[in-house]
Amino acid sequence: MSYRSRFATTVSLVILALFLGVLGLSNRVSAHDASIEVHKAALQQVIDEAFNLGDLSIIDELYADDYVNHGFGDDLDREQFKAAVSMWRSVMPDFTATPEVLIAQDDIAATRLIYRGTFLNTWTMGDLTIEPNGQPVEWPLIILYRFNEEGKIVEEFTAFDQIDLLTQLDAAPVPDFIASALNLRESVVAEMSDPLPEVDEATLEAHIAAFTAAIEQGINEGDISMFDTVMVEDYRTHEPFGDFTREEFAQAIQGFRNAVPDLHVTIDLIIAEGDWLATRLIYEGTLTNPISAGDITVDQVGSEIRFIVNVLEHFSEDGLALEDYKEYNRLSWLRQVGLLPAAS
Repeated sequence: MSYRSRFATTVSLVILALFLGVLGLSNRVSAHDASIEVHKAALQQVIDEAFNLGDLSIIDELYADDYVNHGFGDDLDREQFKAAVSMWRSVMPDFTATPEVLIAQDDIAATRLIYRGTFLNTWTMGDLTIEPNGQPVEWPLIILYRFNEEGKIVEEFTAFDQIDLLTQLDAAPVPDFIASALNLRESVVAEMSDPLPEVDEATLEAHIAAFTAAIEQGINEGDISMFDTVMVEDYRTHEPFGDFTREEFAQAIQGFRNAVPDLHVTIDLIIAEGDWLATRLIYEGTLTNPISAGDITVDQVGSEIRFIVNVLEHFSEDGLALEDYKEYNRLSWLRQVGLLPAAS
């Protein structure tokens, strides 16, 4: 065989290998995308059939035997979670769950759900019995889900504001002087485009990198100027303590770091799809200096602080953060800093 023939054959083999490699990659990406859509479809089925229609058998079908739910105080297993759904539908016969954002990546999915209903029947929460007030109730949750190798939901990480819920039930254990300082929470709709914009893997990684930099440099290292580089100028954060601009958020972080100098935020879970990102954050540190807000001063110096924040962040086409939605339990926070007695 001549050199030219051997060269042509080699080139052909290389092209064929590349072609097959691309096909293999395409197949892997397709399978990856298919698993994401399967996970999202499973969550939508749970919302439609279990939450909104009351068919709890779908939970047995789509949830793993060793399923556990973190976020409702004590961890819930599958039967306890089914009992919770049944209770919500009992105390609020018109109970509905509406997903506003639903994304997935690999074996993790995340959603922002809005629970709604009218409080018509007695609600029992542990040792607390709450009589109905006949009023409409609405509260948002951000939930991250982990799927096992069989494609079943094996773990949920739930975050919502318990004070917000209990206030609507006329049962919030908050003194008047604290209640007056808490902002009244307004209903904010998170709008997700349908379908999500198609972005490549590099863009998703860039979103995660930008968010990670904001946490590591902006919060853990205290360089709040970092927020200016990863957030649009009119950025808004929507959370239980209120809606904040980029500048107000930076000031809040600075004030928090002054009170908790060893503050450290751990990114426990993080995923991205389309122009959205979801994460579970763990804030930890020691309350070293008092915090003052209006007439309220938190001076329980030496307290160990640990609380969970679930976040959904929305990005612009330029890769800058447009807005975020946060959920966390203010009741736990107030107890940790000594403004409310610890749970019995």
